Amino acid sequence: EANGEGYFFDRIAWTGGLGLVKDSPLSVVEEYLALALLLHVSVALKRSWDISINYCLNTGRWNMLLSGLTILFFLTVHLADIRFSSQMKYTMLRPPPYFVAWPGVLEGRVFYETDPSIPLQRVRDLYTREVELFKDLGTCFLYTACIVVFWCHMLIGWKKLVPADALQIPKDHVKNVTYLGWIAATAIVSMYLSVVWYTYYVPPIKVENVP
Repeated sequence: EANGEGYFFDRIAWTGGLGLVKDSPLSVVEEYLALALLLHVSVALKRSWDISINYCLNTGRWNMLLSGLTILFFLTVHLADIRFSSQMKYTMLRPPPYFVAWPGVLEGRVFYETDPSIPLQRVRDLYTREVELFKDLGTCFLYTACIVVFWCHMLIGWKKLVPADALQIPKDHVKNVTYLGWIAATAIVSMYLSVVWYTYYVPPIKVENVP
């Protein structure tokens, strides 16, 4: 499934640069996420400099800045580990003709087909790369610590955001909306952590690699 998901983004790489750049290394989805991250980081750094720079660490005014910088470090490591890894291997997979394997959705199979009439395609072996990373206990602890910081960042940020006038959330609903956001953040973080520790504890599936 991980390999099929990776190939899904490779298949839409032609959308990079709005389809105007030939052989773009990134799809329009990845470009959008990168630009959104750049905007978020730049605005957050500017606001932190204007608002929090004159306060001491023990005031709590630096919580968002320090956790944000930790997440930025983690994203850099994560992209180097997987998206831009020089140790990536390749395998063969049957990609869905229409991007999503609709007959397999209820089986939990979204990004690859089992129909032998569909030709095999050489794809990046993201699964094996994840196994190589997350069979190392130190890497698991690093990812876990950074993901927990990400969780705290979301909880603190959401609590600060919900009462903002720009969202126009009625005061009677602020507490409930805050709790709903915290539940969503916890669900996201739980999914991230489950990948790390499931890979660590479960015996790996043998994947046949190709040049």
